[in-house]
Amino acid sequence: MNMIKLVLLAILIGGAFHPAGSAAQPAIVQQFESNKKETQQTFERPALVDVLEHSVSRSHTLKAGMAEADKARFDRHMVYQTYLPNVRLESSFRALDQRIRFGVDPITMPFPEPNGLQVDIPPITLQERNTFRASVEVTQVLFTGFKVPRMGQAAHHGEQAKLQMVEADKQELLLEVAEAYDNLVLVEQAIRVLDRADRRLEEEQRVADRAFEEGLIPAYDLTRIRIARNDLEKERIRREGDRELAARKLEHLSGISWETFAGPAPGGSSERGHSDASAALPDSRLELIGMVPDDIPQSTRPEVQALKNAGLAADYQYRASRADYLPQAYAFLRQELYEDDLSVLEPSRVMGFGLRWDLFDGFNRSRRIQKAERDRVIARERLEEVTSLVELDRRQAEVRLSVAERQLNVASETLVEAETSLRLSTQRYRLGLAPVSEKLDAETGYQRAELEWQQAVFEQRRAAMKLLRANGHLGIETIAGL
Repeated sequence: MNMIKLVLLAILIGGAFHPAGSAAQPAIVQQFESNKKETQQTFERPALVDVLEHSVSRSHTLKAGMAEADKARFDRHMVYQTYLPNVRLESSFRALDQRIRFGVDPITMPFPEPNGLQVDIPPITLQERNTFRASVEVTQVLFTGFKVPRMGQAAHHGEQAKLQMVEADKQELLLEVAEAYDNLVLVEQAIRVLDRADRRLEEEQRVADRAFEEGLIPAYDLTRIRIARNDLEKERIRREGDRELAARKLEHLSGISWETFAGPAPGGSSERGHSDASAALPDSRLELIGMVPDDIPQSTRPEVQALKNAGLAADYQYRASRADYLPQAYAFLRQELYEDDLSVLEPSRVMGFGLRWDLFDGFNRSRRIQKAERDRVIARERLEEVTSLVELDRRQAEVRLSVAERQLNVASETLVEAETSLRLSTQRYRLGLAPVSEKLDAETGYQRAELEWQQAVFEQRRAAMKLLRANGHLGIETIAGL
């Protein structure tokens, strides 16, 4: 009787029998490509390069950093503009309490008369009571004790430090966008894995329904298959939520609508409502990254370059503060524009040279020098600390990449073994040689192996990009070449 049931079961499922997958291929990428092709995609996601460019052009952090660099450049221009003439127009009206006069004593002239001849001279008016003044004054600095060129060099290196920090922020942004983009693709691949698993279980359920009607299998087997499909449905709901979250993050970073990344909401014509949902997903998958060269010099890291420039800026600032001990020379010209109310002693035009030399300013100058010296110490210590951290970050990135590649190899082998196990268990179950629990365990193991392999590819890509970031060579062109 058992043999008759086995024959009937084989006849029932003979036309519907398909192996779960092909035999193991030499390369895991070839094995992954041998899976059933998905239906035609209905929308096209922006390319990673376009997303990166949009993110860079939209980033508020980069825009603020460029504004800081512009401020440093303006400071450099202002320093060198010290040598330009300073033209000032001045006008005023003054009301004095009385005229300014110069009195002269009477003059006695010796004549033959008894008392001589006395001449009274009226007071001479030097300044009228109400006066209007208008003048233009031109002043030009000639020598600042070498302070201006040193301050100019300090501003120049400060600008370079700001630009290097913008580059560091840009690389961090590119890394974040690339990881978010890969994460979106990873989630979509996981949804494809769940779709393929559901289609396999759907086929098994169709066969099991016919076998149950013929009395060839118990209701327990049918129930276990339905429970397994419900578990897949719960996992799919979670993955669809992750896909929207990843798309929302890309929208935040790039400004591109999240629906452009996630595509239309899934909804097919099947009874479960998602059997054709993967048709809305682009036919894309994560690619392995080749070996990253480990001989890239760490001095190209923008953070290190920024601190080097900051140290040079602090050094020139210190040298400029010491120039306060030297005198300053300048030339000036003053021209009166309204001469009617001038005093009889005031010239209408004055020109000449001047010298300013602060001999004592209440120890403020020495305090500025001490502060500049401390800035040099701070810049030097920060450079040494960051240089050490950059080297540590590079070594850690190399180790993480090595670990990720080894884990990827293990995941590849596990996937091949899981596919073989699923194929054999499916054959055993359809021939009645194994219980449904063995078939479902093999299905779960294969599904988990696929997801773990995809996660391993994602980790390998992220580790490789972090190594490029640690070496300071992560750019749009670099990521596009991956």
